[in-house]
Amino acid sequence: MPMQQRWLWLVLGALSIQAAYGDEWAQLTHAAKAGQTLNLEGQYVRQTGEGLSTFAIYRLRQGRNVVERRIALDGAARELIRTRNSVRFFTADSQGLLQAKMDSIRFFPATLPSDTQVLKNSYAAEEGDLGRIAGKECRWVWLIPHDADRYTQGFCVDTRHNLPLIQTYKNASGIKEINVFTHLSFTDPSTDDIAPDAGLTVQDALQLPPELNRTHLRSTTVRDAYISQLPDGFFILRHNDMKTANGGQGRHYVIGDGLIHVSLFIEQLPAAVNTSHRVGVVSGALSMAEATMGDFKMIAIGDLPPRGLSNLLRSIEIK
Repeated sequence: MPMQQRWLWLVLGALSIQAAYGDEWAQLTHAAKAGQTLNLEGQYVRQTGEGLSTFAIYRLRQGRNVVERRIALDGAARELIRTRNSVRFFTADSQGLLQAKMDSIRFFPATLPSDTQVLKNSYAAEEGDLGRIAGKECRWVWLIPHDADRYTQGFCVDTRHNLPLIQTYKNASGIKEINVFTHLSFTDPSTDDIAPDAGLTVQDALQLPPELNRTHLRSTTVRDAYISQLPDGFFILRHNDMKTANGGQGRHYVIGDGLIHVSLFIEQLPAAVNTSHRVGVVSGALSMAEATMGDFKMIAIGDLPPRGLSNLLRSIEIK
């Protein structure tokens, strides 16, 4: 393992949750706003057990809109241009598009919901020690799930600008993923900085799912054509009907608890089949699970431990 990777794992592996120093929920609220809207330019790495990925990021607020350009610095040439509601994928070919869509699962540092109070349904918050990331002082805040089916997530929040400088995912078996700035400047990028590379073309575009909000929390029943019940703390954020590869009927969902999103596909099969479950790690904190129950097949990918994602599918009640 390269020296840089060993250093990151050793430092973060030694972290422990400390006693609270103040209002951690207020700190998370400030971090959410900065994480989504603060003008910046920098570089960060995503580190998993499978290796490192490096990205450059430029973000510029333009009136009520925010334009963010994310450039992959390794692998196939690809860029993502994100606004508040959509993301466009710029690549040279289909291979780059596949990698770009995997990149879009992570929009670090815009990872906290605007209304952090919705997280209290599934997490407790604890404030930790001071740290230093990319030459900037930060304070650790930990979101600790109420159950073992989710990851504990840690953020070290810049004490001056409130931006999360690092995000970690861990559970009882250790740290699974780190997203961390290696270089960061709180400056206004130019319009050229947020424009895509002229050598790349738009291969696809997607609407981003809405955030979990308090209206979701007030809903006590699931109103859906397929799902009658979701696990505690999870809500349907968006769904789209779809045709499956074999011409059948299905539906794609984005469900979440405010901090994580799970992409869920439900397909109605021509006939009932034996119940089965499969689950595995895609990369870092990202898992994928598949289950068949009766005449339905479900496939899910999201930021849950493998066992947690498998349990999520088992606890979904189909009509």
